[in-house]
Amino acid sequence: MRSAAQWVSDDFVAKYSTAIKTMKTLPKTDPNNFWNQAIVHCAYCNGAYKQLGFSDPEAPSGTKEMKVHFNWLFLPFHRWYLYFFERIVAKYTRGLEGQDVIDEDFALPFWNWDNATGMEMPSIYLDTHYGLHDCYRDADHLDKLVDLCNGTSSANMSHQEWIQDNLCVVRAFMFQEQPADFFGAVFSGGNTPPNSAGSIERTHNMVHKWTGDPFQPHNEDMGNFYSAAKDPIFYGHHANIDRLWKVWNTLQPANNTNRPHYNDWKGSSFLFYEEDRKLARVKVRDCLDTDNLGYEYENVDNPWINATTKSKTFRSPMAARRKTTAPANLVFPVKLNKVVKILVKRKAKSRSKEDKDKVAEVLVLEGIEYSTDKFVQFEVYVNDDDENEHCRPIYTEYLGSFSSVPHVGHNSGPEMKGVAKLRLGLTKALEDLGADADDDIVIKLVPREGAEDVNVGSIKIELSPRV
Repeated sequence: MRSAAQWVSDDFVAKYSTAIKTMKTLPKTDPNNFWNQAIVHCAYCNGAYKQLGFSDPEAPSGTKEMKVHFNWLFLPFHRWYLYFFERIVAKYTRGLEGQDVIDEDFALPFWNWDNATGMEMPSIYLDTHYGLHDCYRDADHLDKLVDLCNGTSSANMSHQEWIQDNLCVVRAFMFQEQPADFFGAVFSGGNTPPNSAGSIERTHNMVHKWTGDPFQPHNEDMGNFYSAAKDPIFYGHHANIDRLWKVWNTLQPANNTNRPHYNDWKGSSFLFYEEDRKLARVKVRDCLDTDNLGYEYENVDNPWINATTKSKTFRSPMAARRKTTAPANLVFPVKLNKVVKILVKRKAKSRSKEDKDKVAEVLVLEGIEYSTDKFVQFEVYVNDDDENEHCRPIYTEYLGSFSSVPHVGHNSGPEMKGVAKLRLGLTKALEDLGADADDDIVIKLVPREGAEDVNVGSIKIELSPRV
């Protein structure tokens, strides 16, 4: 049973700490060495692996890269990664002397940051006497609530307002309208890895940023892909992401058609070391049911399900309430060195419920050019008439955000630039705002950290069949 980190016992912490300390002492050539396990994440997330059998003349290696971030492999890769890491930890909960017998009762804890009781860094990771401590964390955040908005919500706000904004962020990413908008973009063999992270990955980035040390050159440890898994809290963070994936499944229709069903996804495979140091090749299809992996999660409240938002504007026809200038002929690409607003034409309006159940209305931002060597974030709002940056996720106008953790990869180029795509569901938001009958909408882009040199190539609305 994987339990919430804020409630585990002292005996559990002692066992977990013993295992991590022991793994750190193993020979550098041992796959079970803690640092070698961290390198596994670094390798998969920074372009070290290639797609076998697919050439790419433009790549330095001559072959297509393999990426597990920014696409639909994000969730299954990390599920498998945690599974094998958990098995290795269970081998050493009694130290080197007891390594011959796996501790079958051991299970990784999860950092329950989507619940008010778990939003602070759990104490098990803070005690310097334990093996779960890491010295490269943001010292100003050790006793504060995690901020899923990266400063948007924490400034001059009450404790309860901060919590409410966090819950609204979670609700927004958990209730996306399309599988690709939650999981990330389709990534089939032979193709260049897409750069279109799902909503759950983009929010996961905020926790990485919140935890990493801003005084380190690259926000180590948690604040950079290459070093993130060197911090034991990484595994608690990703256990919660894995748990939220399970929760997301329960929120879908009984036939679960909203989960990717393509063979390219289910047949994708990864290589990991088992606890006996043998290499194992595993496929996505074999991790979709966690009962087969032998673990479950402690049942905790999910308060974000009932989180409520409020509109900043009164409900009335769009044309009557638009008080600010939002050009329909904005010249792209547009630089996000200030708040940007644009009038976007809709393809359909006042659709029937039956039509909406079959086809989702999705906002698409393409050609997002950004720096991959620093944290980058901007937020997206719809029909928000304010000219300033005072926006919060508690408002119905909030659609979501773009965020990126520093990383490297051959497709980043010598200037460390990435080009991404962002998809955000519109159907429910426009209904809640009373704007379903409007011909057009105003999209507002609010630059946050690192977004001053971001360029957006285009903004459009798609009618996307629900699959």
